Amino acid sequence: MRREGGKKHFRLSGLVLVTAVSLLAACNFADWTDGGARRTATTPLAALSLHPVANCDEYRDRLADGLFHSFTEGYVYGYGYLEGDTLPAASADTAAPGGAAGAGGAQQKSTPDAVSQTNTQEAGVDEADLVKTDAQGILYVVRNRYLLVEKGFPPAELAELARLDLAINVSRLYLDEANRRLVIFGDDPVFLSVAVDKVSSSPIAPDYYNRTHIVFVDIHDPAAPKVSSRLLLDGYQVDSRMVAQRVHLVTRFNTPVPAALTADTEFAQLLAQYWQTRWGDGKTPVDSVQLADLEQQLREHIKAALRATAVEDLLPRLTRINAAGESSGTQLLACGDISRPEVGERAGLQIVSSFDSDGDKLQATAITGDAWEVYASPQNLYLAQNSGYWWWGGGEQQQPQTVVHKFAISGNAPQYRATGAVAGWINDQFNLSEYAGRLRLATSRFMTGILAANGDNGNDLYILEDDGAGRLATRGSVQGFAANERIYSVRFVEDSAYVVTFRQVDPLFTFDLSDADQPRLVGSVEIPGFSTYMHPLDKTHLLTIGRGGDSTGATNQLQLQIFDVSDLAAPKRTFSYVPVSGSAGYSWSEAAYNHLAFTYFAPRGLLAIPLQSYNAANEFNGFALLHVDTTTGFTDLGRVDHRDLARQAVCADSAANLSPDSYQYYCGDARGFIYAAYPLRSVFMTEGEQTYLYTLSTVGIKATDTNAPSVALGKLTFPWP
Repeated sequence: MRREGGKKHFRLSGLVLVTAVSLLAACNFADWTDGGARRTATTPLAALSLHPVANCDEYRDRLADGLFHSFTEGYVYGYGYLEGDTLPAASADTAAPGGAAGAGGAQQKSTPDAVSQTNTQEAGVDEADLVKTDAQGILYVVRNRYLLVEKGFPPAELAELARLDLAINVSRLYLDEANRRLVIFGDDPVFLSVAVDKVSSSPIAPDYYNRTHIVFVDIHDPAAPKVSSRLLLDGYQVDSRMVAQRVHLVTRFNTPVPAALTADTEFAQLLAQYWQTRWGDGKTPVDSVQLADLEQQLREHIKAALRATAVEDLLPRLTRINAAGESSGTQLLACGDISRPEVGERAGLQIVSSFDSDGDKLQATAITGDAWEVYASPQNLYLAQNSGYWWWGGGEQQQPQTVVHKFAISGNAPQYRATGAVAGWINDQFNLSEYAGRLRLATSRFMTGILAANGDNGNDLYILEDDGAGRLATRGSVQGFAANERIYSVRFVEDSAYVVTFRQVDPLFTFDLSDADQPRLVGSVEIPGFSTYMHPLDKTHLLTIGRGGDSTGATNQLQLQIFDVSDLAAPKRTFSYVPVSGSAGYSWSEAAYNHLAFTYFAPRGLLAIPLQSYNAANEFNGFALLHVDTTTGFTDLGRVDHRDLARQAVCADSAANLSPDSYQYYCGDARGFIYAAYPLRSVFMTEGEQTYLYTLSTVGIKATDTNAPSVALGKLTFPWP
C-alpha cells in the first residue's frame, strides 16, 4: 500500500480523542478481519465511477457520511489556527558563502554543450525535483528555506550566484526555461513564523500542515531572482507534473470538523457509548439494535453541525500574494467542481489544479476519495486508489482492488474522463503507463499475516481503454503469474513490459503487449535478490538497481544489473555489479527507491548514484560513478566523497551552529559525517569530449572531472539549518 505523501494530524478534541484512543486499544484485529474469513467480495465499477455533485446539499451529505465513517473507525483529522496577517517579502542574501552575489550572473563566459535533466518516467512530462539545470549550466537548488542559484560551468568557477530566503521550508521545484521562471513548492511549519492572511474568520481555518505553498520566481537575471507571486492552497501536496509551461498539481484537502461538532458534548458521549457497545469486552454479543440507534444519532449530530456551517468553510481556499506582499483570497473550488463515487470514503478531497508557470489561469477539479498515486502522460493524468481506502470494517469481505480515474490535461482545466477498476494493488507510479491511447497497469494480490492463507496471492497485468462513455474497460490481461510473490518494480517500454517480483529470488518477467486483446507473458529469468527500479538503456537492454541476494535470502548489499531483453522469450542477465563488496555491513542508495536520484547520462554511458555504506572497516557517504556498456558491462570510475563538505558546512562556525555535544558528534569524529552528508542528486555537463559531474548532498555541491571523480574541481556548501 502506498505511503501517503504530505503531513497529517490524527487528533480529536477533548473527550472524543480520549474515548476513541482508549476504546481502540481494546479492538481485536481478528474481529476486524471477520475472524480471518476468506475475502471474496469486490466493489463493482459502477460504485467506483465518478458522478458530479449536484449541489452543496449533496456535498454536505457526502461529508456527513465520510465524517461518520471517520469517527466510527477511530480517526479524524483535526485542525488548528493561523495567526498574523502579513507576509514579508523574500530577501536575497548578497553575502552568501561560495562567491560574491552577481558573479557571472546572466553573463556567462562559457556554457556547456549538454546538460543532463531530471530522470522522468515519461518524455515530455517533467517531475518536480530538488535541482534543475538550465542550458547555461546554472543549477537551481531548493534546500531548507532557500532557493540557491549556483553557477555550475565551468566547474572550476562553481560559485553561488544568489541565495533567496523564501520564508518557507521548500521541497521541490520546476524550471520553465523558455519563460525564465521557477515554480517552487513548500509546505512546512517554518511558514507559521511569518504567517499568512486568513481568507475568512472561520473558526475552522486550516493550519500550516494543510497548506501547499507555491512560489513563482523570475530568473531572467539568475544572479537576482525575484519572487513574482505566491499561491497558497488549502490542502497538502500529493504530487505534480509539468507539461510545457502548464503545472498539474494534486493536493489532499481533509475536510475540517465543524466547531459545532467538536463543542458538542452530547456527541462525544454518544460516540463513547457507540465504541463501548461495538467492542464491549470482546465476549458479550453486540446489541445490534442499540448499535444501529447510536449510529443514527451520531449521523444526525454530524448532519446538524454541517448544516450550521457555511459551505465556504467546508471547501478549500486559495490565497494569492503578489510581489508586494498584498494578498487576496477566494474559494479554490465550488460544490459543482466536485465529483464522487457511490462507495463510502472518509471526508476529504483529492484536488487536481492546473496553472501556468507564472500562477495564472488556475483551474481546479476534485473528487471525494483517497487516490494517492499519480501518473501522467502528456495528455492525461491518472489518480489511482487502492481498496484499503474504501474498506470500512470486516463485513464487506473486500478483496484487494485498485481504481483508476482518468483526467484530460491537454486543455486549461483538468477534465474527468473515465474510471477503471482491477484486482490487486499497485506499488508506485511505474505500475502505470499510457501507450497508444491505452493504460497499462500491473498489480499484486499479495496479502500477509492472517489474510495470507485465505486469499489468492498472485500478480496481474491489464490493458485498459477509454470506451468514451466514462469507463476504462479491460481490453486484455495476464492474470495469476508469480503466485505468492509480490511486485517490486515495473517498467513499460512501448509495447513491452517488464515486471520484477520477489520473495526469495528475483524473477524478471517479460510481456508482449503488441496485441491489446491478448497480451502475453513470454519469458522470465530468476536472479537472487530483487530490483526496485528498471531503466531502459535502449530498446533491447534494461539497467536495474536493487538488492543482491544469496542462498539464505540475505539482501544487505546494493546491486546493479544489465538484462538483454532483445528476445522477450529468453531474457538474460548479462552483467551485475555490487558497488560495495563483501557480505559484512550494509550499502544503500536513494536511487534504489527514488528514480529522481538515478542519473544515467546516455550520451556518455555514465551512471551516477548516491551511495552509503556501513561496516567496521569502511564507511562512505557520497556518490558512485560508473560507465555502463551493454557489451562490456560496468566499469567503476570512482567515488565522490561528501564527508569533507559536511565538516566544512557544519563545523566552520561551531560556536554559532552547534551545542558542545553536537560538535563532538559531528566534528570530533570523522565517522559522524556519515550521517551529516546525505547524498541526493547528480548532474552531468559536457564540453567537447570532456564530461563533468556535479553531485549534491544535504551539505553542498562538488564538481569533478569524470576521469578523476575523487578530485574536486570546485565545491561549495549549503546553508546549515
